[in-house]
Amino acid sequence: MSNVPPFDIRAPFFDQALDDDDIIEEFDENAPSRYRDEIIAQFERSEEGVALAASGQELHWAGTFVEFMIRYVAAGLPDLDPDSFDSVIFEEIPRKVSVEASEAAAIIVELRAFWSFLGRAYLLENAPGFVAALDDEAAMRLERELANPENYGPAKSMFMQGRDRGFDMSSEEGIQAWLTQYNRELGFAPPVNLSSSGSSSGLGAMPLKKRSEKDRNRSRIARASRKRNGRK
Repeated sequence: MSNVPPFDIRAPFFDQALDDDDIIEEFDENAPSRYRDEIIAQFERSEEGVALAASGQELHWAGTFVEFMIRYVAAGLPDLDPDSFDSVIFEEIPRKVSVEASEAAAIIVELRAFWSFLGRAYLLENAPGFVAALDDEAAMRLERELANPENYGPAKSMFMQGRDRGFDMSSEEGIQAWLTQYNRELGFAPPVNLSSSGSSSGLGAMPLKKRSEKDRNRSRIARASRKRNGRK
């Protein structure tokens, strides 16, 4: 019998209310963070998470996956389809996360354990397929994507340039030293924001599009994120 506490893994991020004949959707700006934090806390306490941590691996890639899934796919774990699953792992992580390509195997191992937990504890229909997909071939593919500079977003590209130039990009002082050098070489002083280069930076803004229902969800999450962070 599972010892997982009550948690609605299918909980929507939007509350619906009927106003006359129209359905009004109100976004709960704290729902994505609560969703991510709760499911990751459960994973860390699960037999899969405990076993992986006991092997010496730090657990943080599952949290990054869930954050990016919410931010860029605007879907919950039960609704994730294979194309979106691949896009988070092989497109968004290489584009946004500044990490050595050699970490690919550890990322895949943790995500396999995470989806094994989801399949066991919540009987998600998509979990077995994702577990099977997170194999050695996936690790090699992710390693190639992480090593390919063409995949880097602007912030990650700047981050990796600083690292390759010998700056300590793990410290604020090293980052600022690199930015100062970079701006000096360009002949101007405006700072470059590298805040999006880390592995997890909160549920930030997404492109504002209003087309499909998925895109409308993304827009609502983006607006709530900007409101929460005091941005217009």
